Amino acid sequence: MILHLSRKLADRLQCKLSFERENVTQAGRIDSWSADLFSPPGHGSFGFIMHDASLFPILVPLRAKTNYEAFLGDLLQHIECAYGNVGAEFDTANQTVLLTKRSNRSIIGSMNEAIWRLGFEATMAADMKRRIDWSKTVEYIGTMPFSAVKGHFPDKRFAELVGG
Repeated sequence: MILHLSRKLADRLQCKLSFERENVTQAGRIDSWSADLFSPPGHGSFGFIMHDASLFPILVPLRAKTNYEAFLGDLLQHIECAYGNVGAEFDTANQTVLLTKRSNRSIIGSMNEAIWRLGFEATMAADMKRRIDWSKTVEYIGTMPFSAVKGHFPDKRFAELVGG
């Protein structure tokens, strides 16, 4: 598995990238994910992750003292659940993870759009004095088409690519 991290998230997790000075191909790889730090005011911090081939989103809450190992364990559990939801298997115990920097501008743009949407939802929830349901919000973002997958819906594309 390849995990492309933003500098902000790598710094937050205090981890070193496997290939700090090199770009590793992202587009279209089924084993490739991109991650960024998402910290909406008053809601803590999250790792926002997108599957590179489908732009399927995952949101991983970061605990106060989350380090890379704890984050990776949580992320692998979220990925296993996402695979299970489409009838596929994901073996969390047999994963070698390469950490690289994000480099695909199209994926980064789609992630920024999704993060903006998450922030908007958090602001609306705060303004309406209601609690935000992060899982439903991320599920909704998974139904939004992004240009990086040429009009495909991330949830459907993910199911097509990895579904059992």
